[in-house]
Amino acid sequence: MKNTSEFDINQRRWDEMASIHSKSRFYDVKGFKQGKTSLYGLEQKELGDVAGKSILHLMCHFGLDSMSLARKGAHVTGVDFSQGMVDMATKTNEELGLSAKFLQGNVYDVPKLIEEKFDIVYMTYGLLCWLPDLPKLFKVIAGRLKPGGFLYMAEFHPYGMLMDVEDDESYRVGGPYFVKEEPELIDNDRTYVDTEEKIQNTKSYEWQHTLMGLLNGIFTSGLRMEYFNEHPFSSFQVHPDMELREDKHWYFRHPEKFNMPFLFSLKAFNPK
Repeated sequence: MKNTSEFDINQRRWDEMASIHSKSRFYDVKGFKQGKTSLYGLEQKELGDVAGKSILHLMCHFGLDSMSLARKGAHVTGVDFSQGMVDMATKTNEELGLSAKFLQGNVYDVPKLIEEKFDIVYMTYGLLCWLPDLPKLFKVIAGRLKPGGFLYMAEFHPYGMLMDVEDDESYRVGGPYFVKEEPELIDNDRTYVDTEEKIQNTKSYEWQHTLMGLLNGIFTSGLRMEYFNEHPFSSFQVHPDMELREDKHWYFRHPEKFNMPFLFSLKAFNPK
């Protein structure tokens, strides 16, 4: 498969991060085990009632969203390329007596792993940067949806991710929007969660995508767009002016100064 070496390097890093993430305040596994949902207000509102629906959760991390959806009555299958993450998800799922199922595998290999078709394919937050080929991704998704089934995605907006904080009162665009197809090599011994623990597998590869590439990938897959929404809030604190609200998203205290999209969400269905 194309880019195997990059995927292998990324996979080793995510395998190591499984235990680190599960202990972090950011993911609050203790609270989740006590009944809290891991879902943000955005996806809860836009997804609506999922009871009785079959859901394929791609790039499921260690499964908190998968299990949150299962708690709502959905029949969920989670897939992640990290065996460490899948092992963590399976352990928590069994401990809580939930019904979600978890499989290890690359998203592009899903047609080989799963024959079932689903009512919903679900993907959220910080996923597309790990994938080099969006048209192929959406073709995989289209092939796993029942007629009338839909993809739901909530993801970081590429414009908002270009923000480079200068101070509490301002920002600047910190990089180019249109980039080369080659991935960027990142070398970092820390993860994005609230921990001082260092990671041995410091290297990872990330791909940057435009909205043009995303939307064209969906259109060529045969999926039909129902909506594409942009949101002026984030799932993490991008800027010091942001505050956390009850829906778990971070909002600008002074939106008149910082009027830009940080997330987008979309729904695209299989018309066949």
